[in-house]
Amino acid sequence: MSYQVTEEFLKKFGLNTLGDLPELPKYKLDENRQIVIDDILEEQEKNSDIEKENREEEDI
Repeated sequence: MSYQVTEEFLKKFGLNTLGDLPELPKYKLDENRQIVIDDILEEQEKNSDIEKENREEEDI
Protein backbone atom coordinates (compact mmCIF):
# COMPACT_ATOMS: atom_id res chain seq x y z
CA MET A 1 0.00 0.00 0.00
CA SER A 2 1.33 3.45 -0.75
CA TYR A 3 0.14 6.93 0.11
CA GLN A 4 0.45 10.25 -1.63
CA VAL A 5 0.65 13.71 -0.07
CA THR A 6 -1.78 16.07 -1.76
CA GLU A 7 -1.74 19.85 -2.05
CA GLU A 8 -4.83 19.88 0.20
CA PHE A 9 -2.95 17.96 2.90
CA LEU A 10 -0.02 20.38 2.79
CA LYS A 11 -2.39 23.37 2.88
CA LYS A 12 -4.35 22.01 5.90
CA PHE A 13 -1.15 21.58 7.89
CA GLY A 14 0.35 24.90 6.85
CA LEU A 15 3.12 23.35 4.77
CA ASN A 16 4.41 24.57 1.41
CA THR A 17 6.40 21.55 0.20
CA LEU A 18 7.17 17.95 1.12
CA GLY A 19 10.49 19.24 2.47
CA ASP A 20 8.55 21.02 5.22
CA LEU A 21 7.33 17.71 6.64
CA PRO A 22 9.10 16.58 9.85
CA GLU A 23 11.68 13.82 9.67
CA LEU A 24 10.38 10.33 10.44
CA PRO A 25 11.58 8.82 13.72
CA LYS A 26 14.27 6.15 13.58
CA TYR A 27 12.95 2.66 14.25
CA LYS A 28 14.02 -0.94 14.39
CA LEU A 29 12.43 -4.35 14.83
CA ASP A 30 12.80 -6.01 18.23
CA GLU A 31 13.23 -9.74 18.82
CA ASN A 32 9.45 -10.20 18.35
CA ARG A 33 9.62 -8.36 15.01
CA GLN A 34 7.66 -5.43 16.43
CA ILE A 35 8.60 -1.88 15.59
CA VAL A 36 10.58 -0.05 18.26
CA ILE A 37 11.05 3.69 17.78
CA ASP A 38 14.47 4.77 19.08
CA ASP A 39 13.40 8.35 19.81
CA ILE A 40 10.57 7.16 22.07
CA LEU A 41 12.85 4.73 23.91
CA GLU A 42 15.50 7.40 24.43
CA GLU A 43 12.88 9.82 25.77
CA GLN A 44 11.50 7.18 28.14
CA GLU A 45 15.01 6.41 29.40
CA LYS A 46 15.71 10.12 30.00
CA ASN A 47 12.42 10.54 31.87
CA SER A 48 13.16 7.44 33.94
CA ASP A 49 16.61 8.79 34.83
CA ILE A 50 15.14 12.17 35.80
CA GLU A 51 12.46 10.53 37.96
CA LYS A 52 15.12 8.39 39.66
CA GLU A 53 17.26 11.48 40.38
CA ASN A 54 14.23 13.31 41.78
CA ARG A 55 13.39 10.41 44.11
CA GLU A 56 16.99 10.25 45.30
CA GLU A 57 16.96 14.00 46.02
CA GLU A 58 13.72 13.65 47.99
CA ASP A 59 15.26 10.87 50.10
CA ILE A 60 18.15 13.15 51.13
